[in-house]
Formats: sequence, structure tokens, C-alpha cells
Amino acid sequence: MPSSDPTSLLAVLFVTNSSSGTNLVYHYPPRPEVVARSFTRSKSSSTTSSSTSSSSDEGDASDSDNGVTSSDRKTVRSRASQNFTPSPLEDPGNVGPPATPLGNQTNVKQLYKQPWDTVLGFDSYLLADLLSPLSVMCDTKFELALDELIFLGHPCHVRPDGTWSRKKHKKKEKGKPETIHEEQSDDEKKVGGLLMFHLVFVMNSLITTNETETRAAVSDMYDHIVTKMTSALKFEQARCGYVARESEKIMSLREKATSTETSYNDLWQQIVRASNLAATMASIFDSIAAHSVAHINVNSAIDLCLQIPLVIYSPHLPVDPDSYSINAPLLTTSTLALTFHGSIQDHLDVEESVDPLITPHFGLLLVDEPQKILQDLPPADSNSVLAQFVKNVKPTQSFLQVATGMGVPVRDVVVLAGHLCRWRRGRVVVPLHPRNIYIVSPTANMRKLAAHIPLFKRLFPTLPSLPYLLALFSGKPRPYSTFIPTRDHRGIYLEVLTWLVRENWVCELKNFVWVKVGAEVKRAVREQMRRAAREAKDAKNKSEAAEVEVAEGAEVESAEKVNDGSEKKEQKEKARVEGDASSTTNEAAEADPDDDNEEEDLEDLQDSIIPDPARATSLERAWLEYIASTKPPEIAALFDRIVKYFNGKHAVEKVALREGITRREVRRVLAGMEGDMVVVMHW
Repeated sequence: MPSSDPTSLLAVLFVTNSSSGTNLVYHYPPRPEVVARSFTRSKSSSTTSSSTSSSSDEGDASDSDNGVTSSDRKTVRSRASQNFTPSPLEDPGNVGPPATPLGNQTNVKQLYKQPWDTVLGFDSYLLADLLSPLSVMCDTKFELALDELIFLGHPCHVRPDGTWSRKKHKKKEKGKPETIHEEQSDDEKKVGGLLMFHLVFVMNSLITTNETETRAAVSDMYDHIVTKMTSALKFEQARCGYVARESEKIMSLREKATSTETSYNDLWQQIVRASNLAATMASIFDSIAAHSVAHINVNSAIDLCLQIPLVIYSPHLPVDPDSYSINAPLLTTSTLALTFHGSIQDHLDVEESVDPLITPHFGLLLVDEPQKILQDLPPADSNSVLAQFVKNVKPTQSFLQVATGMGVPVRDVVVLAGHLCRWRRGRVVVPLHPRNIYIVSPTANMRKLAAHIPLFKRLFPTLPSLPYLLALFSGKPRPYSTFIPTRDHRGIYLEVLTWLVRENWVCELKNFVWVKVGAEVKRAVREQMRRAAREAKDAKNKSEAAEVEVAEGAEVESAEKVNDGSEKKEQKEKARVEGDASSTTNEAAEADPDDDNEEEDLEDLQDSIIPDPARATSLERAWLEYIASTKPPEIAALFDRIVKYFNGKHAVEKVALREGITRREVRRVLAGMEGDMVVVMHW
């Protein structure tokens, strides 16, 4: 496993607390590697223990409860080294059986320290105490940092009533006494006298200088491995006392090894063969270390598929090209991780989904040949829907197209794709197309080029060499169709493209668009708004004048009836004349309201972009409407439909898939609005 891998796992420990005390029951591998410090962090982070979530304030209480004070914690490693004298079994260079069997010694515990009494340079009893928190600190996240090591787990403590899970209240049935429920609790309480168990994953905190990456690795380990495995163990312990039984079995084998001629390596192999819990821990460690999926069966009752999700997004390129898998090419744009409108993902079960990027508009690229994947399926599944899906799926087709061809609901196709992705037999991609633009992948591992040249030649003997094709992709970006000599070569060249994308030699270069608003557009919209304001003002003035005339007419008629209207008429006429003069003055002032703000107008009329047309302000919407009004009606209609994607976050190549329109129509919009767009190409 590359040292730069942020998911670097050093060991898996299993700690219990029972009536006989705390025990580090088992650890895997037998001799965990103690990674040397590659660089120095601050003294506070390298010499003290810390905990997050529930453990931040609880670590001191836990240490105090187990007889380890804050000052003791700083010297745990030094005291462990002083109290332990390496034996031939513990020599890192001695990978074979020990020269002296364990059984040739008398009173081993007093005369010779057992190999399992020291783990990662610490005395196992100290680790058992440190990793056995109080009951109030259990059933939540546990994280402890000692030097360069991070101990991560989720301790589980027995409930006050002696059970391991809450019992559902059932209605009393006739003829059955109410004491049956209590008798079951008593049985659970008697199994092994187990009070607490803790599955701990030990990680290296000095694998990277980036604290954010380290925290992300710890979070992934906890969310995807620790919690799921611990839940399975707790369920089986509550059901049948599985954890207590397995712990006793392992401890019995260890005790037996002290009186028989059993080497350390042989003992650990015996434990793995005899204990389902030990075998499960070994399988998880080996699978995570190999960047693969751990398929485990807990107590022949619970099947689990555990893995650390592959990283497909990173804001920067990794230094070591070997530190990531070709099955998950890194992207510096998070576009694929967006949940699109109309996504079927909202209707899928969380456990059946792999990533919100799996939508009906995407395709699936198998990471192995279909024949190899079909060989790994059980014989009973050879004619299943999954087998048919593997035979029919093509990276050039979307899930909608595959579902139509197979005659099955698109939801079923998406679920099948999710299963293949979770088992790392496929990955979701934008359907490959000759009109797309592809470039040499910035994350391509050039160290593998020498080995892939003859492989490519065997697969495609009639085509140019791999270096020649990569040289073409390294030139000026252009559609892949320009690489295809004739229409008859289209099929074989699409197979070549599939292989190149699968092996991460090439990746798609996508277009991202923003709407540009020029000074002319802003000036025109401003004039429209001023004109509309003047027209509204004129209409308002005319309405007010009409109301005044109506009121005057009514007053005149009334005045004539009472013979005293002449004086009032003169007053009203004078007021009306004065009002008209005031209105004329106001209109003149409003005719050019920006005479004093000419410099401010020049600044406001500079070119700009609209960050998100879907959430545009009223002024930005006016700009968009004006831009559309200057284009032909068919272009304007398409622009109004797809402008929501022009925010620099959605690749143009996916717009046609999402909106159900043709690529030609999207290209017409981009060509017709070339002067009003800012286009960026990125992988």
C-alpha cells in the first residue's frame, strides 16, 4: 500500500471488558508495522492523546477511570519500551517460526513475555485500559491519538438491564407468563460476563501533511467500516452471545499456546481458522490494505460488503500516480457528483445506491472484460438479469437506452449498475461518443506505458501504436471523430476509446459555460427600464389629471346650483396650473436622472457574467430576456430552456442528455450566442 495513501491502516484490534478485567483479545496482523515518523508535527499533537465527537471531553475521564493520568499518557510509549525486552519472536527481521517454541518454558508469564503482550510498541494491557472507556462514553464515536497513531472505534457496552439491545414491547399473549421476557434477559446477562467490547482500527496520522485529508480518511474509515462492522457484532452479541463466545475461544487458544510447542505465527493462523471473529478481522484488514472490497460473513448470519469509497474528486493532483486506482480516475471538477434534475436516485434505497451521480442519463464502463465478470458469477446466476445486463451494457449507451434494449425498467438497470460499482466491477461515465473531445489523462500513470504498449498491440494489431495515439490526443483538442479514418473504422475505434478510458490513458475534455453580459446589453436594458419608468410616470400623471378634471366638473356643477361656484373655480384652476407646472419640472428632472452619475454609469456598464441563471436577480433576468430577444425565435426558445445549466458547473456535453434534445440543437445555441458566452474547457 502506498505510503501516501490517506486510508493507510496499520492494524485492527479487539478489546473486551468483562468481570475478569480488560483484555486486548486479538489483533491483526500478528506483527503490525510501526511506521517511522516521516515528518514532525507540533509537540501537542504528537505527544498527547485526543479524541473527537464523544471522546473530546471524555478522554480524561476514561484515562482516570483506568488508572492512567494525563501525565502518564505522555510517557506511555517510553514506559512500554522500557518494560518490554524483544524476543526472537518479536524481531521485525524474524518473519519465520521462532527458534524456541513457547512450550519449552515454565511459568512463561513470569520468565518470558509473550509476543502478543506488546502491540505497536505498547504493552497490550495499557492499550486495553486506554481503549476501554466508561459506559457513558460507549455507543458513540471513539478516537484516540497517541504519537503518530490514531485509534478509531465505536465501543459497545452492555445495557443496565444486562441486555445488548432494546427489547420491543409485545402484547401479552394468553396462556404465557410475563416472566418469559425477563428470563431471556437473564440468559443474555450470563453469556461470558461480557460488559464491553471494542473493535479498534489503528491508522497512521503522519501519512500526509494535509490535515484535511487525514480527517477525511478517518471519517471515511469510521462511516464505512467501523460503524457497519460494530453494528453487526452488537446484533449477534444481543442475539446469541457471539462476541463473548468468540472472545473466550481466542483467549483459550492463547492460554493453550503457553503450554504447547506452538509458534507465534502458527498460533495466529490457528486462531484465524478457529474463530470467525478473527477471520473476519483479518479479511477486513487485508481487503482494505489491498484497496479492494471485504466480503465477510459474521457468524454465518450476516453478510457484509465493506469498503472505503474510491475518491473520484480532488482539487489538486496527487504527487504519486500509484496512490490511486485506475478504476476511479481523479477529477478536478466535481460535476459528476451533482444530483441532476429528475434523478431517479431519489427513489432508490440508500443501501442500493453507490453515488448520487448514478442517473438514467449516464452509462456504465466495466473495468474488466464481460467474460471475466460473468465467470465470477455463481452458476445459478448465469442467466439472471445481472448476467444479461453485463452482456448488454455498453459505455456508449445511457442507462435509458440499455433499459429500452433489455425491456426492463430503468430503475432496475440503475440498481444493477450500483451493484457493479459497489463491487468495483464498473464505474459510471458519461456515454462515450465520437463527437466528444478526449485528451491524455493528467492522472495517467506513465510508468505503465512500457507494459501497455505490447498489450495494446495484441488487442488491436491493425491500429497505430499506443504512443502514436497518445501523441494525437496530446495535440490541439478536437473531437474524437476526427481520429477515425473512415466510417468502417468507427466500431474498432470506439473499442479503442473504451480501452483507453478504462485504463485511464485518456479522459473527456468538457465545456463549461457562463452567460456574458456586455456593456451594450446593459446600456440597452437600462434605456428600456428608463423608458418604461417614464411611460409609467406619464400614465400616472394622466390618470391623476383625469381624476382632477372629473372632480372639478362635479364641483362646478355643484357651485352653479348654489350660486357660489365662481370663487372656488378660480382657486381650483390656480391649483391645477401650479400642479401642472410642478409636474413638468419633475419630468424634466427625471428625463436625465444620471447627469451627475456619468462616471458611476461607466463603471456599471462593464462586461460581466451571470453566476447562476437559475437564481438570477430581476436585473439579471432582464439582461437574459434582452439577449434572447436579439436572437432568432428557435434559438431564443432553446436558450430559455437550457440557460439554467450555464453556471460553470454543468458540462455542456450532458445538457442534451438531461433535456432530451439533440447535440445539434445544443451546438446551434452555442454557435448562435457565441458573443454572449464564456466557454471554459476542463477535464
